[in-house]
Amino acid sequence: MEDEKKSSVRVEFTPEEANELRAAYRDTGAAEGFASLKHMIHQAAMIYVAGLQEKHNDGQPFARPGEVVTLRRGQRTLEEEGRA
Repeated sequence: MEDEKKSSVRVEFTPEEANELRAAYRDTGAAEGFASLKHMIHQAAMIYVAGLQEKHNDGQPFARPGEVVTLRRGQRTLEEEGRA
């Protein structure tokens, strides 16, 4: 099997959210087959993305083949949100 390069995305949670994530992993991780908390969060994110693909892109990936998607830092502007 060919090694797949990894790319990271940073996500931050409030202390309460992080605590609940850890508790959910502690209490269900083994039964759900998660190897780690990171694995659980990754699976949750990809399930959500699959739902967005179905809802907004006819079930197809958003990224075009070979496309490397980059985003600028920070929140969207009011103009980008359609509120300008």
